[in-house]
Amino acid sequence: METPVLISMAATVQQRQNQRSGSPSPKKSPSVTQAKTPQEEMEAANKAMYGVIGNLAFMIIANQIIGYFKLADPKYLLYVRIGFAATHALVVSFLFFLKMRIQSSSPTEGRIEVVEGIDLPGHPATRKVMTPREYDLYELNKQLRAVITNIVFMSALHLFFKGSQMLIMVSVNAVKALVWSPLVRIHIYGSKSEGPLTRPFPIPEGPFGALKKLL
Repeated sequence: METPVLISMAATVQQRQNQRSGSPSPKKSPSVTQAKTPQEEMEAANKAMYGVIGNLAFMIIANQIIGYFKLADPKYLLYVRIGFAATHALVVSFLFFLKMRIQSSSPTEGRIEVVEGIDLPGHPATRKVMTPREYDLYELNKQLRAVITNIVFMSALHLFFKGSQMLIMVSVNAVKALVWSPLVRIHIYGSKSEGPLTRPFPIPEGPFGALKKLL
């Protein structure tokens, strides 16, 4: 009957000796960000819906301003082109500055799982586990490619249709997307990576995607 007690006492003595000798305790493996709960998905859908409504209101107001100042008039075409080029040059330059800022930031703990592609029979999606810094650089490179693609695509459309209104709208949207980017809010504004800024960042959805989740 005394044997379990003696074993327990011996274990306690061994633990105290390990603490005094400074023996390292087993390290915990970095946690990987888990999937969101249904409640969190519902909150994200609500916020996405508000974002869609806000974007529609912004587009309507911007259209009214363009019409009021007659910025779509052909005589302002040269100024609109200069504004389009200057705006996107500033956006691209700022993204390169942000990239250097992320690369020089101190590393943080944690792991983020990133899924690339779509799971198909026989062709599963690629899954990668990244550190927060690697994930931020990954997202920044995606944003940079999107801006450059947008410049090329909108320039081709402008040369084909000869309109100036879409150049104005695209320039304003580029600045708005940069200002409200999660990376800018974390690394420039100093916001914490929590809530809507939790990594991995939510993928922007169209109005039908947000409405489907709400229903």
